[in-house]
Amino acid sequence: IKHADGYFPINAINFCLKQGSIKLKEIDFIAIGWDVNAYVERIPAFFSGLREEYKKVIDEGSINWQEKILERFQPENYTNLIVSELVKNGYKKEDIPKIEYVDHHYSHAVTAYYCSGFQDAIVITVDGHGQENCTVLWKVQNGKFEKIREFNIPHSLGWYYAAFTKFLGFRVYDGEGKTMGLAPYGKPNKKYRQHIDKILKLTKDGYEIDSTYICYGKKSHDKYYTDKFLHAFGEKPQNGNFTQDHKDIAFEAQDKLEKVAAS
Repeated sequence: IKHADGYFPINAINFCLKQGSIKLKEIDFIAIGWDVNAYVERIPAFFSGLREEYKKVIDEGSINWQEKILERFQPENYTNLIVSELVKNGYKKEDIPKIEYVDHHYSHAVTAYYCSGFQDAIVITVDGHGQENCTVLWKVQNGKFEKIREFNIPHSLGWYYAAFTKFLGFRVYDGEGKTMGLAPYGKPNKKYRQHIDKILKLTKDGYEIDSTYICYGKKSHDKYYTDKFLHAFGEKPQNGNFTQDHKDIAFEAQDKLEKVAAS
């Protein structure tokens, strides 16, 4: 089932245990790639800081999202959910190993590093967001990870690209590849580049995002971008019919992302 949100991955769990000829009680621990403990220990203060920093522009929808995230990632709730699903699917409660929660971007970085074959490496993780991180640069030597630079919410390259994906009529967190595929049909367009240069800016030590186009502000049409974004880029495609302007927008959005990532 593609995009199986809300489905517990019991088939995958059963397959992996069978493939490894191992029982659940023989597992040392279950690792989850979200540090739910952070949502008790530090994320409430981080969200409060965002509300204060962006108090002039932050919208009610963004505040509600913060509240939902804090509720969803309560450690006790998350652990109880996993245990109850395993028991429901035939496993004994006493056979369930300890559940460990791991920083989201660290999980990405570890996966990349240990599959790379390198002993020493620079690892870059980029996505929508983890706990507070959106982009992280890591230095790794002999398996020891050092975080050397981080970019936090709302400075998310994933959210930036998701906004263009949704504007172009594709499904967010799925259709980003279609946005990338549309980009080569576009061409450089100074008008749209001027707007994109305001949204995503290169800085001396990285980049920054003007959140008033994507995250914080009035959203009359879509939760993934503000009215300010829509005013900058005009009418959305109708019934999948892309004008040259839409192709040019995809081109400029992709081009800027590549330049920022490469810098």
